[in-house]
Amino acid sequence: KGRKFHLEGTFYPFWTSSEQAFAPFPVDYILPFSWKAAQLGFNGFIVAETGWPRTCPRAQAGSTRPATLANMCSYFASVLTDAGTLADRSLAESGTDVLVYHWKFGPADDGSCGTDTWGLFRNDGSFVCAGAIPGWS
Repeated sequence: KGRKFHLEGTFYPFWTSSEQAFAPFPVDYILPFSWKAAQLGFNGFIVAETGWPRTCPRAQAGSTRPATLANMCSYFASVLTDAGTLADRSLAESGTDVLVYHWKFGPADDGSCGTDTWGLFRNDGSFVCAGAIPGWS
């Protein structure tokens, strides 16, 4: 059977638009990338990084979608459900595997927005979206 090779990309709806509105995980935007991966002979497509910050003081005002805790938690919930939809559709429509990694789980400063802006978990290990996503605490 040999090794499997996947094409990889990153997707951040937060950075890709200045529209002042929340955007869910972009299934319809990403799906053609999985088709292209299959056309190029790859075994699948990996969404290597995706996420949403709860604040972004380093971004120029109005240059990104709104960075809020509510949008961060809504985006994480969207990834949890919509990434499964993406994987199912990709497999059904092109026979291509799709893997999705939601990154920036910890509070470390990645340089793009500042300290303690992206992570889903605080330094003490508590979940920043506790109570915001049904079934998560």
